[in-house]
Amino acid sequence: MPAAFAALSVEGEIAAMAFGAVHRGHVSYESVIVDPRRRRLGLARRVLAAIAGWARDNGAAGACLQVEAANAAGRALYGAVGITTELHRYRYRRVPSIL
Repeated sequence: MPAAFAALSVEGEIAAMAFGAVHRGHVSYESVIVDPRRRRLGLARRVLAAIAGWARDNGAAGACLQVEAANAAGRALYGAVGITTELHRYRYRRVPSIL
């Protein structure tokens, strides 16, 4: 499946990165990360836009991703770029550790 990485450098250092893969007409954004010292500068939007442009060129007409419900900053970012529909929630369950 077609996949791409985007990285943005600021002052010679990687400041933001993202990964995207196209499948069945949608790009799935993954691993969106911004250097904590450079947050709130629009860098995440820029790497998402780069992936979106690449994805359109590779047949994507929509986008999806997973984000933790408690990640207010991430949810605000994705809402600002138009990803607003919540399809489902899930929980991780673990076997209690025995010490």
